[in-house]
Amino acid sequence: MIKGNLEVGIEYVETKKELFKLFETIIQETETSGLSHILHFEMHGCKDGLKLVSGDLVLFKELMPYLVELNILTKFN
Repeated sequence: MIKGNLEVGIEYVETKKELFKLFETIIQETETSGLSHILHFEMHGCKDGLKLVSGDLVLFKELMPYLVELNILTKFN
């Protein structure tokens, strides 16, 4: 869906594998388009990470490489 000059989308993931695949897709789109993404997570978390619908716990240290790569690609934008 396009709102003004923003393209808006919602992605539902249930497993850690699906989340990491989505991050890989976002990184690839960012590399090819040069556009930035705004990420919003609706889930429960704890001091160690994020809890997905499947019960998978995604550790913050597992998310870090994806988020660092996105920050570098977008020049921290």
